[in-house]
Parts: sequence; C-alpha cells; structure tokens
Amino acid sequence: MSRRLLRPVAPSETTLTQEFCALMDAGTQRREGSLSFDAEALQTALARPGDMVDVQISIETHQHGPRLEAYVSQSDFGLILEYQNTVLPEFNWKAAYLMQAKRLFPEAAGGYGLASAFTSISAAQRRRMHDIEAILGSGALRYWLYMPPTQGYDPTSAAAIRALHTRNLSGNIFDYALGLALRDALAHTGGIEAGLWTTGLDAGDTAFDIHEAAFRTARPFTWFILEHFSNVRSTFGLDGALNSDDWGSSGMERVASIAAGDRRAAQALIDELGKKARDPDFDPATMTVLPAHSVTIKLRSGPRDGIDLPTAARDRY
Repeated sequence: MSRRLLRPVAPSETTLTQEFCALMDAGTQRREGSLSFDAEALQTALARPGDMVDVQISIETHQHGPRLEAYVSQSDFGLILEYQNTVLPEFNWKAAYLMQAKRLFPEAAGGYGLASAFTSISAAQRRRMHDIEAILGSGALRYWLYMPPTQGYDPTSAAAIRALHTRNLSGNIFDYALGLALRDALAHTGGIEAGLWTTGLDAGDTAFDIHEAAFRTARPFTWFILEHFSNVRSTFGLDGALNSDDWGSSGMERVASIAAGDRRAAQALIDELGKKARDPDFDPATMTVLPAHSVTIKLRSGPRDGIDLPTAARDRY
C-alpha cells in the first residue's frame, strides 16, 4: 500500500482506503493474488501449533451522505478487534476504533522528506474529532496515516528516520524473547519499512512528527494489531486501547457498534452531537454517523463450541 504513494500521481485518501479494505478481504486476496502472505496462509500458520487457533477477517461497506465525514463521523473506516478464548473465557476482550485516513504529501520541490506534511489535516477537523471523542471516550478516534516506506524518502531523510526508529526501539532490544525477535527482524529486513501508521488525535502533521514518535505514540499498522493480540502491550505502552478491561464494556461496545455500522448507535451519537454542534450548517436530521467501511479481525483460540472444564479444587468445597 505504501508504495502507491511513490507513483507519479499518488491515489487520494479515499482511493487508498478503498484499496486497503479490498486487500484485507480474503476473497479479493484469492482472486487477485495480491499478497504473498494472505489470509489463508495466516490460517495455515496459526493451525500449526495444534491449539485450534482461528482468525476471521471480515469487510463491510456502508453508504452514507457525502457530507458525513466533514461534519460528523470523521471516520473512513471502523476497526474492530476481538479475541475469544473458548477454553478460558475470562481472557476474552474486544477493542474498537474509528479511523480517519490521511496521506502524506510530497514537499514543494517534489519527493518525500522529513518536512512532508499531511496537508489535509485542519484545525477545524481536529476540533470536530475531539468533540466526538469527548462523547465516545478517549482513544475512540485515531488517525490512519498513509506514508511511503522508509526507502521512499530522500536519502538524508531516510537515514534520519532509521536513526529515530533505532533510538525508540533500543530499549526493547534487550527485552529477552521479544528483544531477540525484534533484533532478528531488523537484521533480516535492514530496518522498519512500514508505511501504514496509526496515531492518536494529538499527533503532529509532518513525517518528522510521526517518525520521531515511532513505536511510542505512533505505531505501524501491523505492530498496532499484534500488540492487541499479544502480551507486549505493557512493554510498549500501547496507548488508547479501547477494550472492556480498560474503560468499561458499555463505552467500548458503543464504539464497536458505530464502527460496525449500527444505525441506532449512530443516531444516538448524532442526537448528542446535535446538542453540542459548533457548525451552523450541522443538521442532525440529514446526517448518519457511519464509517464508509468496517474491518473486523477476530481471533478465536480453542474449539468452536468451547470446553466445559471440571470444577477447580479450590472451588469444590
């Protein structure tokens, strides 16, 4: 995806998001052969340990009024992550986000450098996003950033980006198993080439701002996902993880419902926004708060129908 920004005419944010959602769809992956490691390969890899691990990725497209994004939802797609343990259900969790896509633009002289900016980010739009986040909860909205891979920047900027990444990751290199895996990955790839990043709403608006905060408040997409489905969240200090353990199941479920395209949940948010709207053109009667797409990634561990475990010794008497 990130290499698309290196085309003579880079796609728009809307087109990039449509292509991303299509690439996440297993059927599209099979038809187009677009990924060397696709959803089916992932299923095969997860099945090897023999722990009955299953992953499901679903994509839905929602239609809404063209004025929606600018005035209300500020969301290009909804992201729902869910872990289901059918043997030990106390470890089940769900996280949900509304993602606002932005793409990096080249510098005036052409090409990408540290000063390249997300020029479509505006103070007014960020204010509206904070208005919605104040209702849904801190971290409910995130920026979804399209950036070129590290080697797509000018040589001086690429060297600086790698230095920033190394500095920010250096403390984790010595973290036993995680550090060894990280070291091996960096040795194999020569560095982090990620071009899809996610941040909170207070991120800066230049390439330098994002890479300076890399692996702290800014995450590559794959890292963001894996930190949810692993035990390294505390190690990396994952920010804004909206799941029931962090801030209550009712708030998370509300975000998840909107992210999944639930019209009643969307209407409830509209009603609240209508009371607080700062924009005189805002008309709750003509708006719907639905993301254009929904991406759901669900990981199940254990048999589909679960297991009835015997009563533990401490609970028998």
